Amino acid sequence: MKLLVVRYLFIISSCYIFNFSYGRNLNPNFRVKAVNLGGWLVTEGWIKPSLFDAIPNNDFLSLSSIKYDINLQDGTGLQFKSVTEGKYLCAELGGGNIIVANRTAASGWETFKVKTEELVTADHSGGNGGWGDDDPSVFIMKTSGRLEGEFQITNGYGPIMASQVMREHWRTFIVEEDFSFIKSNGLNAVRIPVGWWIASDPTPPKPYVGGSLNALDNAFLWARTYELKVIIDLHAAPGSQNPWEHSANRDGTIEWGKTDDIIQQTVEVIDFLTARYAKNPSLYAKELINEPLAPGYIGHGEWVAEWEVRDATKEDYQKFAQAQLEVFGRATFGWAYWTLKNVNNHWSEIDEGSSNVMIEYGAPWSKNGDFPQHD
Repeated sequence: MKLLVVRYLFIISSCYIFNFSYGRNLNPNFRVKAVNLGGWLVTEGWIKPSLFDAIPNNDFLSLSSIKYDINLQDGTGLQFKSVTEGKYLCAELGGGNIIVANRTAASGWETFKVKTEELVTADHSGGNGGWGDDDPSVFIMKTSGRLEGEFQITNGYGPIMASQVMREHWRTFIVEEDFSFIKSNGLNAVRIPVGWWIASDPTPPKPYVGGSLNALDNAFLWARTYELKVIIDLHAAPGSQNPWEHSANRDGTIEWGKTDDIIQQTVEVIDFLTARYAKNPSLYAKELINEPLAPGYIGHGEWVAEWEVRDATKEDYQKFAQAQLEVFGRATFGWAYWTLKNVNNHWSEIDEGSSNVMIEYGAPWSKNGDFPQHD
């Protein structure tokens, strides 16, 4: 029954996309040529890792004289190796049974994910020296992957610091000059990922902080100034629709779609964004959800020039991207490229290190909007 409710949500909510254009004169030949403003209003650590640099105990471990005080972010993978046995702790049969130290190598069953409410501490009486290599209660701990999304950054900094860090990021990461740059390079739209908590701005549920709604309002002002269309993308849905950081996932679990309440909350977020921007001439569409992994759904949001080829040149990436664009360019709705800014150049549309700020590896169009010729 719950699955039917989810399907119903998609059928009904899709009407919002068409209603955005109600009463407007539309060009039937219009094709979206958009770029994503990823990592702006929904945090993705791999896009701008430096956002996490000042989090206290960002290495997730601090040591005092007789006690380990472990500041672990939810979703961090941990592996424990016995100093006496040289074996890893393992959740037999994948969990729900017993935990034993019997594995010589660590993989899935030997990796435990953190979900904490308070500071985790491990006390030891010390004894004859304590914490020695001959103590069977001592394990070497190492991290194995971690989430770096909106939940982790706001929870890690705490409400006061998080508000300062995020507001500065929203103010500086995407600015009006970026919209001018997008327009001057022949694109006609931006896709803006947002999180479900934006509907509760300026006082969203903890640990999230307010301010992203004002940034989105600014984006609509800039879009109107430079005659760009806006696609609002619900990138992080209530309960997290996938296990990745860009859904603001707390610990890798997926709760979205499991209850009627979560579905209703999702509808309310969509209704909020629709009511706020439906009459704005810059609004082109509302993407209901990004990459849901609930049973029965397949999501696709954008394309990128990701290419697992060693030593590929900038020109190679451009040719590869051009080939993709020739395919995506046939889509009746259009396409969106991921993303405008990224520390990894081939994921980014612009090369911020270039004095000419030319469109970089992934995007094969030139500054005047024309396609370059390739041999």
